[in-house]
Amino acid sequence: MCFVVPSIASKYSRSFSLVLGRALLWRVIDEDQQVSVPAIICIRIKNAYRDLGNRCTFLDGLNPVQKVPLIVTGADAEVHIEVLNDDDINDGANGTRPRRHDVEQMRHMNTLLINLRRDSADLRNEVARIDERHGRLLATMNI
Repeated sequence: MCFVVPSIASKYSRSFSLVLGRALLWRVIDEDQQVSVPAIICIRIKNAYRDLGNRCTFLDGLNPVQKVPLIVTGADAEVHIEVLNDDDINDGANGTRPRRHDVEQMRHMNTLLINLRRDSADLRNEVARIDERHGRLLATMNI
């Protein structure tokens, strides 16, 4: 990744530069996406990619970085990241969704429910504070 993101690779960890480098490499190689990357960076990366010679095992015109659809769910400090397979995205032969997809939807709904409960508790606390403040103001006015 030192040719794709050299400044990031020199300042940050290898794993961090790999994540950002793969994203940039995918964008530069994809003809539709490279318009958002400055031309000088595209040229530098494509030249380095071309200079790999025999070490390059990818076919011309194919992007070496594969996009993988993910489901990200979680609550509080718990995060679940799972890869969506083709079976999870498409309906089954009999028109029913695969069980794994249902489990992911339930996990997502559970996360939403936890967030709603937290918001409800915050609202309840806020109403209690406002009620207490109004009670103090009324008590002051009645003195």
